[in-house]
Amino acid sequence: LYCCGPPGITYPPFIRNHPGKCPSVRSTCTGVRSYRPKLCPHDGACDFRSKCCYDACVEHHVCKTVEFY
Repeated sequence: LYCCGPPGITYPPFIRNHPGKCPSVRSTCTGVRSYRPKLCPHDGACDFRSKCCYDACVEHHVCKTVEFY
């Protein structure tokens, strides 16, 4: 469990959830990443077009591009 993210990093305060939904959590990890994931405690720590979503490979919440309904 965690509440705030990695030590030494200050995040903006939680204001509201970003629109859209998180992509489905993958059941397997490909091991291929084009960039290092950005860890987050809530949507406010991500760009507006991203949400703070659980990533099974990292075993933490990371900023992911949203999916719209």
